[in-house]
Amino acid sequence: VQTCALPILVEQNENTGRYELGATIVELGLIALGRTDAVKLGSDALVSLTEKTGLVSLLSTWGSNGPTLVKWEPGRLQTAVRLREGRNLPLLTTATGRAFLAFMSLKEIRPLLDRELKARAAADKARALSLNDVETLRSDIRRRGLGQSSGEENPGLTALAAPVFDQNGKIALVITLVGILGTFSIDENGEPARALKAVADQLSRRMGAPQAGVRPSSGGVAAVASTAP
Repeated sequence: VQTCALPILVEQNENTGRYELGATIVELGLIALGRTDAVKLGSDALVSLTEKTGLVSLLSTWGSNGPTLVKWEPGRLQTAVRLREGRNLPLLTTATGRAFLAFMSLKEIRPLLDRELKARAAADKARALSLNDVETLRSDIRRRGLGQSSGEENPGLTALAAPVFDQNGKIALVITLVGILGTFSIDENGEPARALKAVADQLSRRMGAPQAGVRPSSGGVAAVASTAP
């Protein structure tokens, strides 16, 4: 009797107990992206970016549970940063998530966004965000062209994230630089930001994105007014 291994759809994190995307789901996503060699191109970009900056670099795509880390390149940091491919990243508190938050339409991200907003309000009412607050954040990220975070998801880390667009002008990937809090600038005009934007724009051009370097806006509050909480 021939048997076959069951697909790994979810995996439990040993440290947090949370369930995250399993290897099978990540693999399926990579197969789909692989048709345009997006992950290969992005992976190659990570190597050169880390060599130039010395920082940890990440490559993420949008999966069924939101932003998903698919590749990462260790940097030359004094403190070890350990990451796991397949991990889902929050929209509101990570640089990677914020890049997806800003450059995807609200209709696409709304289910995940609603869950995060509710969880945030339940945990601390003083930190609750309205949809208008989210739209202000989205606008600010689009203006800067970068997602930024500083000690929010992990108190010891800070990060910058830039979107990569496909031939249809839609966000396909996000490239992120991660470092130790206080050791590198996340200013939009700083050297790490310039290096990150240059790599993201080059990758967008290689993927056939129209007007690479010009980051389009996406649907705002009016686009989902009928479903606003």
